[in-house]
Amino acid sequence: MIIDSHASLLITSKTHTSAEVTRVLGLEPSRSWEKGEPMGKPRDGREQRYRDRSGWQLSCAEGEPSSISGFMGLASTLEGKESLLADLRAHYEMSIWWDGITDSEQPGFYFTIEALRRIAELGCDVKGSAALVFGTESGPIQNVQQLRVSEPAQAQFEEHFDNARWSLLDLEGFQGADLARAADERGTYLLTTRWATAVDADSAAFAEWCDALPGVSVGEPRRYVEVSRTAP
Repeated sequence: MIIDSHASLLITSKTHTSAEVTRVLGLEPSRSWEKGEPMGKPRDGREQRYRDRSGWQLSCAEGEPSSISGFMGLASTLEGKESLLADLRAHYEMSIWWDGITDSEQPGFYFTIEALRRIAELGCDVKGSAALVFGTESGPIQNVQQLRVSEPAQAQFEEHFDNARWSLLDLEGFQGADLARAADERGTYLLTTRWATAVDADSAAFAEWCDALPGVSVGEPRRYVEVSRTAP
């Protein structure tokens, strides 16, 4: 079953600032950034990369840890601001990222009608995933995602990826990345990333990094958790 959850509202724009979101909503974000800000620090002579859009992220929870604690935290914090979110949608893209923490390999999800009603009132698409943990013995989380590269971008994709991967080192909890070509389809790759926790793996910063890959469509992650156990 799902034993805990986290939820974040992510608002981005290529034309408007994150400061404007703070002003309109009257809320301080958990983190934010502006278009044009540097993405990490370049290494080994690599070219500095800059954010191509602004971003505003709010994360919160409410009540006992459960499938709905993240949803209810967002709904309570944003209660009464539904019309403001609707106005912002004219210039911003919005989504809610939900991450469930489970203690079983086939977790059950339980969302109350009240939680679904309140989160639906925010008018945002919901993207979700679940991570398997075993008590406090869970090892690093590994995500495997399919990358589909458009034909015009294929010639320089691997060079672009090598330049972009250095900025991953500045993301919290990032532990490594590997890229492999898919054997059965041209222009398709498998990206494996390793993270300290599920929350790190689902960070808005990593989602933004994926979005910035030129000419690339990024698939939903398949998640694996390496677990170390003491022999009996």
